Amino acid sequence: MGHIKSGLHLDDKHYGWVMAAFGIGASIAAFVAGSLDKTKTRRFSLIVGAAVLAIAISITNFVGYPVMLVLWLFAGLGQSLAEMPSETLIGENIPENEQGKVYGSHFAFSHLWWAIAYPIAGYTGSHYAGKDFLLGGVLSGALLLIALFFNKSSAKKGNQPY
Repeated sequence: MGHIKSGLHLDDKHYGWVMAAFGIGASIAAFVAGSLDKTKTRRFSLIVGAAVLAIAISITNFVGYPVMLVLWLFAGLGQSLAEMPSETLIGENIPENEQGKVYGSHFAFSHLWWAIAYPIAGYTGSHYAGKDFLLGGVLSGALLLIALFFNKSSAKKGNQPY
């Protein structure tokens, strides 16, 4: 919202279109995810989704509004591709009578991260205006690389990769 109003000097209507583009991207991911990654862990979907999201976010500060709409479509696609594997694994591996509790826990845990992300976004937006999305994208990419590193380390020690 801050970038739309302060950075691009646009109004609420434009913010609505950006969020609609994000939702369209997320919807596309929901339709294609099953055919895109048929592996048991859905690892490919998770990695590609996180990478697409990080890249889309990283360049948002440096483009105009029309390109931002396209980037936010890809950001929505990436976020859903990254999140859907855990939801699919719950659906496939948890007994039906326990799924409500597990989905509830998953939802609560995923939203706990907003308690971390919002202060970071607020800090970067106020201290690094004009580069806040770049920093968010770089941070997302770094977290992806850290997760991949730990996943490889775990696999080398004989543990099953997630």
